[in-house]
Amino acid sequence: MLKKKINSNDASLRIVIVIILALISTFISFYFQVMLDINVVFSHFFYIPIIVACLWWNYRGIIVPAILSIFLITFSFFLEESPININFIENILRSLIFFSVGMIVAFLSKHLAKEEELKKANDRLSFYRSLFVHDMNNILQGISSSAELYSIYKERADKLNDLNELIEIIQEQSFKGYNLVSNIRKLSELEEENYELEEINLYSILNDAISFIKKGFKDKVIKVKIDPERTECVVKANDLLFDVFQNLLINAVKYNQNEVKEILIYISELQRNGIDYIKIEFLDNGIGVSDDLKNIIFKKGYKKQKHSKGMGFGLSLVKKILKSYDGKIWVEDKEKGDCSKGSNFILLIPKNNANEN
Repeated sequence: MLKKKINSNDASLRIVIVIILALISTFISFYFQVMLDINVVFSHFFYIPIIVACLWWNYRGIIVPAILSIFLITFSFFLEESPININFIENILRSLIFFSVGMIVAFLSKHLAKEEELKKANDRLSFYRSLFVHDMNNILQGISSSAELYSIYKERADKLNDLNELIEIIQEQSFKGYNLVSNIRKLSELEEENYELEEINLYSILNDAISFIKKGFKDKVIKVKIDPERTECVVKANDLLFDVFQNLLINAVKYNQNEVKEILIYISELQRNGIDYIKIEFLDNGIGVSDDLKNIIFKKGYKKQKHSKGMGFGLSLVKKILKSYDGKIWVEDKEKGDCSKGSNFILLIPKNNANEN
């Protein structure tokens, strides 16, 4: 909703600018033709609102040269006693030039916009293709190897205890595959669509995400504590908030070498720059994030970095979702100055009342 207000304000500002430019051009026209009796230079000023309008609105901006042409022809019609005079004919020719300039600018603007959009689409496609092929190949390789070992071990009595472990590996790899496809789809949709925001109970979504993660990692000991333990906290978001919590919890489990994966989720309130936020901290006892990676793990292309282990893609989705809420995310050390003690991922989501204004 806040984004829509910003876009609406921007569109209104552009309309006001074009109207002001058109009025200035009209005044100059009156001044040159009537006050100074000059009929040569004045029409050049009309090109300014025409070019600006057609750059901003493409072919819809043609309405500006249409209105200016009507004014110019009508103006010259009433200026002389006879409707057929040199002013009238010259202004008709000027009107045709106005339309020609507007059409050319609109065509170039639309063409350049399409070129830019195609470039962005190609970049996205290349990124998704590389990511999907790389990660899915690793997942399928893990499943294939485990399935092959299962077919061998099931015939050997001394290897029966290893069968359950192989099944768990297959299940975990399948879970990773599901999560990969889901993240790619949602990140793609976020770049192409505007999702409506609504009142969401943060605690309800958070508990659903915790249950989902525990089911996905049944072979691991995961301890999650929420502080304070409440039942309701309303924010302005949507169902993609589940994906935010899910990805952060997955990272806290995957990048953790301890036998017991401990995650503390601390929820509080914070005001910054006049906006009331709900602050959510995900503190874990995992491997942590080094200082040189803290600023790049949220970037979409981070998986291509040399030291990447895959964390960045899920976090790029998280950042994209939070941005659509006008929220924020960053990471700190769980214990300041020692990244090896674990991470603290901090989220800020505007409270419901901050979005209602």
